[in-house]
Amino acid sequence: MRLWFVFPLLGALFVLTARPAAHAAEANPPSSAVLIVHHAGCVICAPLIQSLLSHTPGVEEVAVSQANGDADVIARVRYDGGVTDPARLTARLAAQGYPAEVAPAPLNGR
Repeated sequence: MRLWFVFPLLGALFVLTARPAAHAAEANPPSSAVLIVHHAGCVICAPLIQSLLSHTPGVEEVAVSQANGDADVIARVRYDGGVTDPARLTARLAAQGYPAEVAPAPLNGR
């Protein structure tokens, strides 16, 4: 039995399956959200929130700011919308004791 036809078929199969994955990255441009995180009034809370969000699947970049130790933390998050969304991010924070909400449109840049 000759198997000379198997190699071209395997090559074609590889090309057909690899192409959609490359286009999937182009189809989901990064999304962003600004989150207001409550109950984060200590000096160590902002770094903890940044670490928690940074280790969330789909999150690409996180920047946190806090006006002073008594203020809420503002987290600017860039994420892959095909993997996560603001509802999942706020739920993850709430599960760790930091209730959060998506900032209103002027803060969110929309």
